[in-house]
Amino acid sequence: KERGGNRPPSRKHPDRRLTSAMMLFFFSAFLLIALKDELRWQGFALAFALPAHIYIATLWLPRYFPADKLLLAVAIFLCALGVLVLYSTDLDEGTTRGLQQAVNYTVGIAAMLFCILLVRYVRRWGMFIKVVGLGALVLIALPLAIGSEMNGATNWIKVGNSSLQPSEIVKLALILVLSYSMSRRHFWPWLLFAGLCLGVLMLQKDLGTALIYYITAL
Repeated sequence: KERGGNRPPSRKHPDRRLTSAMMLFFFSAFLLIALKDELRWQGFALAFALPAHIYIATLWLPRYFPADKLLLAVAIFLCALGVLVLYSTDLDEGTTRGLQQAVNYTVGIAAMLFCILLVRYVRRWGMFIKVVGLGALVLIALPLAIGSEMNGATNWIKVGNSSLQPSEIVKLALILVLSYSMSRRHFWPWLLFAGLCLGVLMLQKDLGTALIYYITAL
């Protein structure tokens, strides 16, 4: 106890202050855009929906899911900023990209919660990592066999009427293989996996993605 029996001052909550600032920022931004753009209802809806989403994702969800609030707040801010930028720059086209990004943002939060639960409750990762690693190597090599060239790089495959870039999916496998191998101090598995991925990306002439893989592994 301190002198005089006074209790120490209560700890401050930087996560709450940061979340409040984020909510106020996005509420004001979408409200100003809505008032400027002939009172579009989408702007008013996002002015209330996005701050509410930020509050739930940053302060409410960590009560039930293990997550760092400050790190989560930064990630949420960047995602919400993407919605704001696309919405504000797409006004002439009916704000379709901004609204679609808001839907993607919601799906991303659900995927994040699934991954948190997966990491929390799955105890044996060895066989899972092996399957993911082998599957990722096959997937990233597919454009060499059946891929199509775009902007000088052969890194896309057609799936029905849409296209898919396998290297974007394999990024998740790269993180899993790296983290699992390094947590057990196994040097060669992650180095071999990263090296094979980089080699395939070089053959595809996808130098931008190869640089991302290299920096991540480094």
